[in-house]
Amino acid sequence: MKLSNLKIKLLETTPFLKEDGTFDLKRAMDFSGKVGGICYNEDGLMASFDEPQEKTDNRIASTTSNEHQSVFEHVNIGMYLKDASKMLIMVLNCEHQYATSERSMRYTPIKEVASNLSPEEIALYNKWYEILLNRITAAYGGVLKPFKIKTLAKENARYMASVFLNTEMLHTIPLAQLNRIVAYMKDFMAKEDKDDFETRLSQDFEMFIGECSRLNLLDERLQSNRKHRKLAIFGEDLDSIPEEFGVTYSTNYVGSFVEFAQAERHRKGEYQLERNPENGFFVPPIIADDPELKDEWLRDMESVRKYFPQGELVTINERGSFDTFIMKLKERDCSAAQLEIFRQSNDTKQKYYDALAEKDHPFVKKLEPYMHGRRCSYSDFDCPNPCGFKEGIDGSRRV
Repeated sequence: MKLSNLKIKLLETTPFLKEDGTFDLKRAMDFSGKVGGICYNEDGLMASFDEPQEKTDNRIASTTSNEHQSVFEHVNIGMYLKDASKMLIMVLNCEHQYATSERSMRYTPIKEVASNLSPEEIALYNKWYEILLNRITAAYGGVLKPFKIKTLAKENARYMASVFLNTEMLHTIPLAQLNRIVAYMKDFMAKEDKDDFETRLSQDFEMFIGECSRLNLLDERLQSNRKHRKLAIFGEDLDSIPEEFGVTYSTNYVGSFVEFAQAERHRKGEYQLERNPENGFFVPPIIADDPELKDEWLRDMESVRKYFPQGELVTINERGSFDTFIMKLKERDCSAAQLEIFRQSNDTKQKYYDALAEKDHPFVKKLEPYMHGRRCSYSDFDCPNPCGFKEGIDGSRRV
């Protein structure tokens, strides 16, 4: 598998953009330094814009060195990442402070966007797309439209493709947050005894940092990491974290890279993953009841293990509040949601309810109205597009 050939272009929405497409970092830092005066200047914010440059420079120095960097978050960097690996995008999307629009592998055939995939992966993707297309058509051809069936076939065939496949994304992120993430990436890259996965990801980080440097987005003063934070996406010993359900919750499960990528987009929650080869691979339920097809799927998955397929199951820890979990249900407890995350959300919902009921927690009454069906049955949700898909509504769908 080839390395991604990442290129980043700054969007026109980015302030302090130069004619050559690079970023005017000096102007941005100066602006942020003046904005920092709102905390201290008794004559108000605008007085800071008329102050001597030396005073602004001193404030920039003090706020960066003290990690009082929120003033540098008023400048948002809009980036178009082309030929970025899916895994790099997952790392960025786990850091919470961003706006993102990403190319969907549900609607776009992988062969059009993943030139860095090996011939084996492309062949297996095409093979299973056809198999899944036929299986889904046989099961739901009388219910679902052809476009929807093709979408579902793509959605499941992509499990065969590497999590390092090329894709593209628009990503808007505060200047300070971008520099913090670069600092976390550098710490990750400096780790000793990296495995093959970590080595491959470090190569993506190197390209990302190189592009950010080329565009003049990096200031070392914003990259101090005295709190020794790490990249949010990776956890350690996740299986040892006790499950808890109350006003807040924490739960552990296994899911594919695909599921994690869907889950982490709920930015009010916290998600971490940990790779464990013993977890095996995800098998689409539409073929799981056919022993021969299931075995063939697992053999094919094993044959591309070295490329880190998206179907690899990872250990996931999910944490959040009761309210953020309800909001997640209003997104994922739906026939339109990816099946894997739909099932996991409902498994967690049942686990949450049982735990609350066992200790007679007052929140059991709050969760009870959500226990009787999909989000279209919730009294506090208005469905914008009723599906009429019986197996989707009753939760028995296999795709």
